[in-house]
Amino acid sequence: MNYFNVARATRGLVSYVQKWRSKKAITGRSKIVIAHDTRHFSKVFAQLAAETAAAHGCDAVVFDGPRSTPELSFAVRYLKADAGVVITASHNPPHDNGYKVYFSDGAQVVEPHASGIIAEVNSEAIVSGSSEKSGMDERGQVITVGEEVDRAYMERLETLVLDREVIAKARDLKIVYTPIHGTGSLIVTPMLRKLGVNFSVVPEQDEMDGRFPTVKSPNPENAEALKLGIALAQKEKADLVAATDPDCDRLGVAVRTASDEMKLLSGNQIGSILAWYRAKTFFDRGILNKENAHRGVIIKTFVTSDL
Repeated sequence: MNYFNVARATRGLVSYVQKWRSKKAITGRSKIVIAHDTRHFSKVFAQLAAETAAAHGCDAVVFDGPRSTPELSFAVRYLKADAGVVITASHNPPHDNGYKVYFSDGAQVVEPHASGIIAEVNSEAIVSGSSEKSGMDERGQVITVGEEVDRAYMERLETLVLDREVIAKARDLKIVYTPIHGTGSLIVTPMLRKLGVNFSVVPEQDEMDGRFPTVKSPNPENAEALKLGIALAQKEKADLVAATDPDCDRLGVAVRTASDEMKLLSGNQIGSILAWYRAKTFFDRGILNKENAHRGVIIKTFVTSDL
């Protein structure tokens, strides 16, 4: 991950988007949204990507600070952009960084877009890393966004809560949350507070820090990364620990067992519990019943349990 590769990848992405728009007979200037996590150089890489896109005739919407990958996905759709980029290495160690690409539907790119973008990137000259040179007659704009998108995102998230009464009735349930020095503190913490959840935040991991100094690796699925969260849960007699990785698209959970120990759940267990709860709630509310149950569909990938 370096300046040349970021500029080259962005030129390839913009070129693909512009050709895709042309095939779809979409007029006007192309637009991409760019976000970054708390890692070293993430902000610089995001700024370089924005300037490169603008130099090649594409509007670049950039967040005014670190933001989560899920918010980037929302912003692509909310701002009606053609694509999105997140500068992040997700849950990997601090010396890593990466370049995630999302398309106009807010999802990570799949075929045929993935191969098409790579082909455009490979056609770009390796030696030309500058964002200044462009064959476009019109330069795009670099637009900064912040709180207005945050508010819209939180409003949308609030509509996804299936039953607010469950939260109100569970005030005795205590949660410990940790963003592990990442972007989760920007949305998860205020959302939990807004919903009235009884929670505490791990203070040592509440500061955004690309070194991730309190963990070996900021992967919330690893017990080591939840060590401080579990310690706080034991101290406060909390029932559950929830942790998110630096770009807040991965969740780790530990729950208190009947033997009073904190047990780390796997991703498959978390997914199965969430799927069960949503299905049960839909039946309880009459959205699904015996007659139309066959219309209820759970979509998963091949890496997810059939449980």
